[in-house]
Amino acid sequence: MFYILHGPEEFERSREVARLRAQLAAGDQAMAQLNTTVLDGKNLTLGELRHACDTVPFMYDRRLVVVHGLLGWLAPTKRGKGA
Repeated sequence: MFYILHGPEEFERSREVARLRAQLAAGDQAMAQLNTTVLDGKNLTLGELRHACDTVPFMYDRRLVVVHGLLGWLAPTKRGKGA
């Protein structure tokens, strides 16, 4: 499953991520932590993102990958203006 949480309300986005984490941890908190990856979208490479998403869950049925600021990373750059 793939979710994009976007909008001006940081609190609402954080609350939804917390809900997803709690849902993942419903079985076992330790396994949920092992199967959660949090990435910074500002410094993220496509290879790192792909690796995190392609990683098989460890002794669990699912994984959670959270990327903060990904849509900013995908935004077009202003190349060519004044360069």
